[in-house]
This record gives sequence, C-alpha cells and structure tokens, in this order.
Amino acid sequence: MWHSFFDMQRKKALEWGRKELKHLENPFLEAEVLLSFILHCSRELLKAHPEKEIENVDFLLYKKFVQKRKKRIPLAYITGKKEWMGMELVLTPKVLIPRDETEILCHHIASQKRKYGVRSCLDVGSGSGNIAFFLARQFPSARIAGIENSAQAFAVAQKNKKKLKLPVSFCRSDMLSDIKKGSQWDIITANLPYLPRDLEISPEVQQEPLSALFSGHDGLDAIRRLQQQLQRKKILFRELWMEFLPFQQKQIQKIFSDTKVDFFPDEEGALFFACVRGNI
Repeated sequence: MWHSFFDMQRKKALEWGRKELKHLENPFLEAEVLLSFILHCSRELLKAHPEKEIENVDFLLYKKFVQKRKKRIPLAYITGKKEWMGMELVLTPKVLIPRDETEILCHHIASQKRKYGVRSCLDVGSGSGNIAFFLARQFPSARIAGIENSAQAFAVAQKNKKKLKLPVSFCRSDMLSDIKKGSQWDIITANLPYLPRDLEISPEVQQEPLSALFSGHDGLDAIRRLQQQLQRKKILFRELWMEFLPFQQKQIQKIFSDTKVDFFPDEEGALFFACVRGNI
C-alpha cells in the first residue's frame, strides 16, 4: 500500500494527542480512545503495535477529533456512539448521553423480587431509547413502549431500535399526553430532567440538550407534571422508577405523598433512585 510522506507512527500520533489534551482529566485515555476508534481497533491492539504507521487521511481525521475533544465536546458525540449496559447506542448532540448512573437504576429494577409477571413497561422521556431497550431485554415477553417529545431524539431512538432489533414501540408525545386514559402498566420508568436551573455543570455536560437536564428552580417541574398527568389520566401502575439528587428526596416524597415510595441511594450517596409503588 502506498504511504504518503506525512504518515507517522501510532506512538507519535498518541504523543501528539496526549499533549493536545493535557488539560483534560485523563489525556492518555482520551487520545487512545479517539485513535482506536479511527483505526477500528482496540486500545490494547493500538498499544501492542506502537510502531505501525497511520496513513495521512487517518491522522487528519484524528487531528480533527482531538481538536473537537479539546473544545470539551463529549467523546460520545465525536464518535457518534456509546457503550451502555452491553449495548452500542447511536448518539447525536441532539440527545442526552446515557449515564453510568442510570445503569444503577436499571440494576435496581432488575433486582426486584416480584410476585407478578411483568407484562407491560412504559418508558417516559426515552431519549436514545436506552432504558426502553434495557426493559425489552430484561422482560422479553412484555410489551414495551417508549415516549419521546423531541423529534431529533425520537429519530435517534428509532435508529437504535433498528440497529438493536428490539421490540420497542416508540411514539412522539408530550410526556403522557397521548397515552390512553386509564391504561395500566406494570413498570413505568421516567428518567426525566431533574437539575435545578442554577446548578453548575461541567463544560462537557453544557454541550448536551439542556432541556433534557434542567427542570425549573428546584429541578422537579417535570416530575411534578408527570405525577399530575398520572392522576388526571387515571393511569394505573405497579412501579414507577426515577432518579434524582439526594437533596430532592423530601420533595419527591411530598409529590407522591399519597403512595408508598422506596428510596435507593447509589454507592457514593451522590444520587438517589425512587420506586413509587402504584395503585394496582
């Protein structure tokens, strides 16, 4: 294969990338992830053969990606994908990046000892569809529906559905507006925005859709609206799962004061999860 004068070794490219990204928390990892993505190889293989040359076209793309990361654009938006719960999800800057913390929420859902078979699940505010796809894999015989209001996020969820080949029915709806009155669900998940509007966030998070992060002065406007819609539309459920910040626990209890709520902190106490026990 013909090589241009500008071809360079992987080792040199990584050294350049690490230097450019030195202001980040882990420039070594960042540089390796970007280069391995471009070269379609694992980080282990990348480091095992540092002497191999990179063609000029690949280095130019690597340079472009490094400059984007230097501007604190999240890796998932640069690569267009995210590994989450054993699934590779398609992502764009128009949809929230699935969090590791949400994996903990899913583990809590999976660990519940139920005396009933899960036949139906509703995921409110699906985004990329990550939780809905988890539910489809966890409860393969259940009917799974996902709701998303954003046209851009809805399109991403549909792409992921096609890629993962999981039986999830997505619809566009302003939360529960288009859900049938009096419908019944075994599990509802609602990973809605819960950040207070004056909360400081990192430069990376600032690149994400802010409407999927912030929800009023105390961060709970969307959750209040969900509770109101559940009551107004007389929607029945067994479990309603959410995540939120520790200082919001009392308010969550107040919002769902007429039902039993179980709380689950994460290992570091930085985040809380709630299971609202429903009315069926």
